[in-house]
Amino acid sequence: YITNTTMDIAEIEERFASFKPTRKTSTNHQYGIQISKLTKDLSITDVSGLLITEPIMEYVKSKSFSSQANAHNSIMEYLKTYENKDYDETIEYHKKQKDLCYEVYYNNNKKGIFIGNQAENVVSYDEMINYYKQICKIVISNDYKNNPCVSPTNGSSSPARDYLNLRLLVRLYILHPSRNEYATLELISPQEFQKIQYPMKNYLIYSPKKGSFLSINVYKMMDKYGPKMILIEDKELKSHIRFHKNKFGYGHMFLKQNMKPHTNTTLSVLMTHYAKKLIGKSVGSTLIYKISIAEISKKYKQALEDEDLDDMSKYKEDLQKFADTRGHSFSVQQAIYAKE
Repeated sequence: YITNTTMDIAEIEERFASFKPTRKTSTNHQYGIQISKLTKDLSITDVSGLLITEPIMEYVKSKSFSSQANAHNSIMEYLKTYENKDYDETIEYHKKQKDLCYEVYYNNNKKGIFIGNQAENVVSYDEMINYYKQICKIVISNDYKNNPCVSPTNGSSSPARDYLNLRLLVRLYILHPSRNEYATLELISPQEFQKIQYPMKNYLIYSPKKGSFLSINVYKMMDKYGPKMILIEDKELKSHIRFHKNKFGYGHMFLKQNMKPHTNTTLSVLMTHYAKKLIGKSVGSTLIYKISIAEISKKYKQALEDEDLDDMSKYKEDLQKFADTRGHSFSVQQAIYAKE
């Protein structure tokens, strides 16, 4: 292979889109990221390199089983776009590997414990709340609220923007835990939102009088569960949103230090980077969700043991809200995410 040449992510995404126009752009983008990174790391310059399974298997085996499954699925879907019968055997191979990885993943999840990297990075619910409070203290002690957040010399952002993003994001994920679709949130007024006939993005509608809310229209289970509408009720979170609107205005909410919008992937990196820096653990959106669910599930099960119907009702309602926000059923939540 020519090691200084890589497969272009834009061309990869375009191939996915042309082959299956009905597929979501976000899905094509995630496939593109997977294929682009894998081919770059293995110095693969064209599709022929993806037909050699041994180096790919060696490359993915150190990853979690869910990540392995995603890699196999991306390769499988990419090879399909060529509609070449000579690729069928390799496609079937990756399909088999994907199914096996998911089997192990779901079996491990049924055990009700944190596994793999999550086990190494899990913190208690109280520690997670303290992590959020630590972010708030850093914002105050460094006066980041009054920081211009943009370098006067090169136009890039300072760490102030990262910490202001984190303060809002971590609070949002604790109260309304979801996947990384918050990365692409756009802040918009109710008047502008009403003009959108078919919402095709993820929005935070800022309405201090009638109540701000999330409109999530691009996420993994959208086809099954439809758009998610989530009312923001927490006073502290409302305050963070109001501050964000006054300081940064409407538009894409979460920008990187180079002032470009975050993607799902870069937001995940941001969250785990600062968590590692501040508390020594790589805590991202999925782990926040599992920690929150574990805490409430523990209280729900205790209420069940105590035959306390009021607490049972309260905690089950909270768990159902979390399931709705995440975009899956209560049974899936308890089977996959309610860890001990």
